[in-house]
Formats: sequence, structure tokens, C-alpha cells
Amino acid sequence: LWALSNESPAQEGNIYLRFTEQAFTARIEDAPLQTVIDRIKKERDIWFQVWSGVSLEGEKVSVTFSDLSIKDGLERILSSMNYSVFFDESGVVGVMLLGKADKTGRGRRTPTPRRTPRRPTRGR
Repeated sequence: LWALSNESPAQEGNIYLRFTEQAFTARIEDAPLQTVIDRIKKERDIWFQVWSGVSLEGEKVSVTFSDLSIKDGLERILSSMNYSVFFDESGVVGVMLLGKADKTGRGRRTPTPRRTPRRPTRGR
């Protein structure tokens, strides 16, 4: 029965997640990012907040890794997004998704201000 899902099995891709105390293993193939996030929220109780105006529509994930820390695993899964991870004494507690990452991989650059060379001062 697929009545409990808004998406057909083909749209959901393949998702395998296994969590241990401080690490996890994932095999994700062509799965919607929102579906992957929903599974992580359910299985690990990590909250996710999407910044206003950001859409996860059409974002797909394909990644495979074994026994990475929660932080490093999330970094791999969220590689197409800009995000912030929130921690407490127990580890990762939440993620704020801020938008899609720059496709060039260089990130957004801020121009470096030019410095005017100082003239030596003469004694008075």
C-alpha cells in the first residue's frame, strides 16, 4: 500500500540508513532530499529547518558511506546545500538549510579591499 506516501516508490529512490551511537552508514540512490531528511528526523531525532523562501523541490541525493560521524555524514548528504549544523553536549541536534550551494564549488566570495600603501612619516 502506497497510500501513506505522497510519492510513488520510483520517486522515492533507494534509501538505507543505519545509525549507531555517534555514527551512521548510508546508501542513498537518486532519492529526494526532503525524503532523506524526513527519514533522518524520524530515525535520529535531528530537527531540520528550511530558511524562508528556500525550496527543496527537485533536489535529489545519491551518496554512499560507512561509519561516518553524524556531522560528516550530513555534510555528504547536504553537499548541494548551504547549511548550518547545531550541536549540544550530545552531538548534532539540528540543521538549518539556507539555500542551494554555489555550483562552482568556490562559494560566494567577498572582494578583498585594496590597501593603500602608507607613506613614511617624517620626524617633526
